[in-house]
Amino acid sequence: MMKKRLIYSSIFILTFIVSVLFSLKTPLKVSASSYNYNDFLNTIEAPEAMIVKQVIKSGEILNDENEPIEFGLLKDIFVLESETLGTRIYLLDQTKNRIIVLNENFEYIGKYPNFEIVEGIPANPDFILNSPSGIHVTEKYIYVADTEGQRVGVFTHNWGLKKSIKKPDDPTFETVAFKPLKVAVDTNERIYVVASNIFEGILDINPDYTFNRYVGSRSAELTFWQRLRSLLFTRAQESKTGLNLAVTYNNILVDNGGFIYALSSRNSGKPVQRINYKSDDVLKQNGYGPVVGDYQIYDQYSEFIDITIGESESYSILDRTMGRIFTYDFEGHLLYISGGANIFQIPEALTYFGENLLVVDSSSKSLVILEPSEFTHQVNKATAAYYQNDYVKAAEEWEKVLTLNTNYLLAYGGIGKAQYRQGKYQEAMENFKLASDIDNYSAAYKEYRTERLENILPYVIIIGFLGIIAILIRSVYKNLKHAKEEGGDE
Repeated sequence: MMKKRLIYSSIFILTFIVSVLFSLKTPLKVSASSYNYNDFLNTIEAPEAMIVKQVIKSGEILNDENEPIEFGLLKDIFVLESETLGTRIYLLDQTKNRIIVLNENFEYIGKYPNFEIVEGIPANPDFILNSPSGIHVTEKYIYVADTEGQRVGVFTHNWGLKKSIKKPDDPTFETVAFKPLKVAVDTNERIYVVASNIFEGILDINPDYTFNRYVGSRSAELTFWQRLRSLLFTRAQESKTGLNLAVTYNNILVDNGGFIYALSSRNSGKPVQRINYKSDDVLKQNGYGPVVGDYQIYDQYSEFIDITIGESESYSILDRTMGRIFTYDFEGHLLYISGGANIFQIPEALTYFGENLLVVDSSSKSLVILEPSEFTHQVNKATAAYYQNDYVKAAEEWEKVLTLNTNYLLAYGGIGKAQYRQGKYQEAMENFKLASDIDNYSAAYKEYRTERLENILPYVIIIGFLGIIAILIRSVYKNLKHAKEEGGDE
């Protein structure tokens, strides 16, 4: 037994040394926002994706008394575009325990708390925010994840307190404090909450504010080393390595279809999920690699902290540690990378504002407005056309993308998809080959082969039919000739 354990231990040590040597490779060294990845997941040059349009720093926004508003730690941001309320931008200031509301021109509208009585409903002075972390706004209500206050506040748009959602009625919270971090609400007014130190999943709260269940529960996923360690170590040794807990979430977002986009750490195996009502992950990942942000980078360097959905179900993910934003289309293709240490210090949250991105930075105490470059604007147009099943326009837009970046492989794939939908299989095969899209190339080749067979088959049938007739005629002729010869002999 000891000899066997010694052999296993030797193998473990050897593989560990090899893995360490491989891990000593130089980290990714590229410009913060001027690269993408090819089909081999190597970095390639790319045009700038998002350009800084404006930076609003602490003290640059004035209140109604013409006094500057000093930012604390800006932790979250939300944009509401309403027909009745207009456009409102909500900045959640965690250290100053307040929410600042701006209009579409980034001008001051108001703040909470204000403790005024509006519409007969007092803005409850007992609900003083205590280190809030998340905000979500609908046409009817404003939802705030008040972390240290251990509750979720539901307010009217005049800041009248509608409901204070406290500790859910669940055994989990008999030993763990209810500290909500992020909140999201679907079109049916179901409330989803990410809470601190909760490993059971995302809290699903009914529209009547009662606790329903956990969504997206994920068991701990063992790595290769953890599995190997469990084979070699004794129970006593294994207990000293710490617990392998289930996955916790960093942030969530609910799309118009009711699907929950959930973020967790990269070492969880699936840092980005799209969860349906059955808690199944249905995120499409048809790109050259999985939806994990940077490929050539250590896992511990990245921390996905926020996600926002734009038009055509494209979505952008914020990596707080590296300060980068990764934008994917609805099929999971990495469209472009933006941001970087030259723009952000510690970005905390982001949201779309039209085609622009708004990002709050807690370290620089600023609101950064990013606008798409000409290249990005063209990629967005091509992606939107394909999403809307306008394949002719999509091909035209992808052609324009190639004039801006001939190395953009997705453009060849996009043209190929448009040609495939139009039945131009041979042309599609050429573009799929340029895009290194093996799956779609195979599909196009199969259709092309079928099409060729269908075109040739009538001629094959006619030739075969004529061949059979020729054989029959020849056979009849030979029989007649043979019969004639036999009759002559008699």
